Amino acid sequence: SGADLENLVNEAALWGARVGHKAVKMDDFEAAKDKVLMGRERRSMVLTDEQKRNTAYHETGHVMVAKFIPGSDPIHKATIIPRGRSLGSTHFLPLDDRLTYSKSYCEATIAHLLGGRAADKIATGEPTTGAGDDIKKATALAKKMVCEWGMSDKIGPMTIGDKDENIFLGKEFGRSNNHSEDLTKLVDSEIRNIIEEQFQRCLKILSDNEPLLQTLANELLNKETLTGEEIDDIYQRYLNGKLKKEEKKQKSKSKKPQDIKDNGNDKS
Repeated sequence: SGADLENLVNEAALWGARVGHKAVKMDDFEAAKDKVLMGRERRSMVLTDEQKRNTAYHETGHVMVAKFIPGSDPIHKATIIPRGRSLGSTHFLPLDDRLTYSKSYCEATIAHLLGGRAADKIATGEPTTGAGDDIKKATALAKKMVCEWGMSDKIGPMTIGDKDENIFLGKEFGRSNNHSEDLTKLVDSEIRNIIEEQFQRCLKILSDNEPLLQTLANELLNKETLTGEEIDDIYQRYLNGKLKKEEKKQKSKSKKPQDIKDNGNDKS
């Protein structure tokens, strides 16, 4: 809204004045946007090396899943600087406004959300509480896919549970239970299947490209913030190196073993 834009410009002007800029720059708007959306930086928060490492791997998980899934929104930046209640965050920058969502896009979004949990499991060997909000969002989206948007093949295009609303307050109090117990179990099963399928998709992406996981996490630990351009550069260098290795393997396989000439030393 206009008020939001005004607030953003004011915050950018204040930030620019604080750091000594004579005019408001794009960096000032970037800092203002982060403050408005996520709160102030909490650099005074004392984090152990292990917590910083876990956060770096968690955010790298989000980044890598988005990079390897076609059609994902571009990554704007990833950071492990604490803000508000978050120890780190990954920002996406959609190319345009989406008015409708395809099933594949919804599945990719769930995968993006679960990428952090998958990275936690690979890096530490066990889940952490850092993925709590991601899991909540992923579950809510999977539930909408099944109950509202007809994206379950087993259930089909039907709405499960009409919303009960108070016409005076305009608030949703819940969903009416107008379906059988068997259908309820099927809905729960379909929601679980969507989430589990995307979680396994994340694990495969990260496991198959673990060297990139290590590289990006270390870079994020060292710099605290990686821009989309820096992430793209590391990603492309990794792909180029990986492709070269695959080409070498193909060439070595295509070479036929040379016939061993019998020099009269064969004892058989």
